[in-house]
Amino acid sequence: GYKLSKNPDSITFYDILNALDNNILSNDNDIEDEGGLRASVNSCIWDELSTLMSGFTKGMTLGQFIELHKKGKPEPEPMYYI
Repeated sequence: GYKLSKNPDSITFYDILNALDNNILSNDNDIEDEGGLRASVNSCIWDELSTLMSGFTKGMTLGQFIELHKKGKPEPEPMYYI
């Protein structure tokens, strides 16, 4: 298990994802052909999606996620012993 050094309400999903892989929400593009179709797709779609995901993950904390999980978690099935 892990022990948190901060309150779950102060840890964002952005923090968690960057701790796991600091390039996962990066807007850095490694494009050789700046004028091609790939550059257009990156600027029109992926850059926008990356910005939206970055904003979403910065807005949700671990504490919020835990509370959502608790609310949506079904009751455990009763155990029957024979």
